[in-house]
Amino acid sequence: MLAPCDRPGYTVYCNRLMSLQQRVATPDRIWGGHTTEIPTLHLLEECPMNVFLQTRHIQISLTASQKAEEDFMTEIQDLNNWDRQVIEEFRAKGGNVGGQLANAPLLLLTTTGAKSGEPRTRPLVYLSEGGRIYIFAGNRGASTNPGWYHNLVAYPDVLVELGAEKFEARAIVVDSAEGERLGSIQLQKIPALASLQAKITRKVPVVLLERKK
Repeated sequence: MLAPCDRPGYTVYCNRLMSLQQRVATPDRIWGGHTTEIPTLHLLEECPMNVFLQTRHIQISLTASQKAEEDFMTEIQDLNNWDRQVIEEFRAKGGNVGGQLANAPLLLLTTTGAKSGEPRTRPLVYLSEGGRIYIFAGNRGASTNPGWYHNLVAYPDVLVELGAEKFEARAIVVDSAEGERLGSIQLQKIPALASLQAKITRKVPVVLLERKK
């Protein structure tokens, strides 16, 4: 991991596996995917590795993996911001939202973080079938299950907001055959989900939200 130094205007990246010559001080702004030459930087403060650095004309190039990680974190932040806006609108309008999710069957699911133990809320499209409520761990077409799914596997007790109603429920992962049947019904009701379904190569878990009595 790369550890930052707290000197204003600079970040010192100290990789514990690097030699002293490889440790560098760089301006906070680095252009991803490009190599930039940096003039002499006299760093008089110590970084977390207790290393004092004086360097001239250091060339720093973000690797492809670093750039990909930056892009991934930006995407995650954008999705979190989008979810937050949907949640605020949902609660302000009694379950009604506009934009891409207008007229979609939408609920808010609050789980307990598997690692943090903190409440986590996500807006999810659901399926109402046979008087029961189901959600799908499609994760927007990603190759891995979403965080909320891992949370409810660890802590099955969840909170559901449906319209203006709020109730406690027990999350139960349905078996594979039943999940496929429910997935087919959901695609019939919302054909637009087919484009996401086509991206997924894994089995998408389906979860029953059983209202507590």
